[in-house]
Amino acid sequence: AAAATATAGSGAGAPVSAMAAELDWYMTGDPTEAALTALAMKAGLNYRTLHVLETFLPRVGSVPFSSDLKFMATVHNLPGSAAPSRLLLVKGAFDVLLARCATQAVGADPSRSEPLQPERWQAVNQALATNGMRVLALAQRELAGADLLENVDPHLILDGPPQLQLNALVAIVDPPREEVIHSVQQCHSAGVAVKMITGDHADTARTIGTWIGIQTEEVLTGTQLETMSDQELEQHVEHCNIFARSSPEHKLRIVRALQKQGHIVAMTGDGVNDAPALRQANVGVAMGKSGTEVAREAARMVLQDDNFATIERAIHLGRCTYDNLLKLILFLLPTTIAQGGSVALSVFIGVPAPLTEVQILFVNMVSAATLGLVLAAEGPEPDIMERPPRPVHKRLVGRFVVWRSVFVGGVMIAGMLGQQAWTRDLGGSDELGHTVAMNVLVFAQCLYIISCRSFRRSALSIRALRGNHWLLAMVLLNVLFQILITYVPGLQDVWGTEGMDGVEWVRVLFTAFVIFLLVELEKRYGDPLVNQCRQCTRGSSSPRESVEQLELQMDDLDSADTAAAATAAATTTTGGNAANTLSTSSPSHAHADAAVIPVSNEDYV
Repeated sequence: AAAATATAGSGAGAPVSAMAAELDWYMTGDPTEAALTALAMKAGLNYRTLHVLETFLPRVGSVPFSSDLKFMATVHNLPGSAAPSRLLLVKGAFDVLLARCATQAVGADPSRSEPLQPERWQAVNQALATNGMRVLALAQRELAGADLLENVDPHLILDGPPQLQLNALVAIVDPPREEVIHSVQQCHSAGVAVKMITGDHADTARTIGTWIGIQTEEVLTGTQLETMSDQELEQHVEHCNIFARSSPEHKLRIVRALQKQGHIVAMTGDGVNDAPALRQANVGVAMGKSGTEVAREAARMVLQDDNFATIERAIHLGRCTYDNLLKLILFLLPTTIAQGGSVALSVFIGVPAPLTEVQILFVNMVSAATLGLVLAAEGPEPDIMERPPRPVHKRLVGRFVVWRSVFVGGVMIAGMLGQQAWTRDLGGSDELGHTVAMNVLVFAQCLYIISCRSFRRSALSIRALRGNHWLLAMVLLNVLFQILITYVPGLQDVWGTEGMDGVEWVRVLFTAFVIFLLVELEKRYGDPLVNQCRQCTRGSSSPRESVEQLELQMDDLDSADTAAAATAAATTTTGGNAANTLSTSSPSHAHADAAVIPVSNEDYV
């Protein structure tokens, strides 16, 4: 059996070297066909010998590759024989062709044959597949008499007694890329399980899965899937992460089985036959480069670079975007509560409102807007890919957001009303009271936005000021605005303010800093106390209450979790063998962060 590493442009023989010196080589078409062409060139094939073969052995028919047949065949006229005869050449999956072979070539001479020794070929195939190589079998058969058909039928190969002659095995080395290994690790740490569906041999699939970090309790083959009922498949699909010798129909069944288990599934594919699975998945992802138009139409997303690392980057970016949206809400809600709540409370207790209508408009249109927008440019937090996916029923404005908004808004109201009352008690005018209250609110916002950069990490460090230069710029801009409207005479008339002395500035800055410290203390101690109180008051009685308590714990576990993905799957076809990856998370997780992983230069997960 001939085992060869087929890599175009490396280690080529003299004919290839001479041709490569004159031409720039690049691949067009199927990667497996390109690898086989490179292997033939290493063996001496050049333009002249190729022209001779095409002239004296013209192709008269062919059976194209399909995932159902797992082989392809061509038929050529044989010249020089007394009776008309033709040569059938077949290449495909080893286990499929071995069952159709009766003889084998003698040594390296395919013109002579001897009885087949299946144990020898199986041992070689096992050794190659265990090393992660994709193995193709090459076989032939001479056709004569009634078999000389104009249209080649696959049944000519599949039906009747075995009549093929097994000539060689070709092993293609297809190592995974470095970024794939890292991306799979990141997906696992983010709570996204990766499942690989491939048309390769089970041993090859297991070895490649081990290389890229996909561990599995078992490897299921297409033959095993066909004998399983839907209920049996649902039991196995949870623990099986690698599916070998699979067809597009098997992908569809796997997707449905995962969905019945409560998973959110994203499947990617490139072929026409992948369309049903892409349509069935919660998020279908088609290949932009190698995908067919049918696959792209059936999918909800198109991956432009056919790269699995893009999936991991998409999850990372999606979680960062969700984080920033939640941070913006956490910033705007407390300030809105502080403005409206302070006015409402002042009316209720019978004191002047701390802010005038124009001042409220200024805070909303200038301070809150400029400070809030910079959170959109906030970078990801360090643990963003170490969180589990969000619970499927998790609300954007949940208990965590409500609690922190009420808490921060409450302390801001207390600071505004307290400083306003203090100013009036000291004999200050209403305008001075409004000015002090407004500055307390704005400077508290300037400090609070620094705290909003992280949901759990403390802002009491120099690190909180790094990484977002726009934030510091907007804070300084708001400080400048406050100084201008406090002291510039024309602006004082518009905004209803009055100049402040040094003592009043100390009170304003001290109050804003106290509010900032209270928020940081709430970060550190607030959530554990709230959770403990909930557990003490709820207890465990009915199953419904237990479910509600579990949802509360999940809701508080990671309020900032942006992992919309429960499942990320990627599929593509290489050399006629479908190589797919499917990712799932636990049943309580929602939405799919989908993107695609290239396992190697040719296979994409």
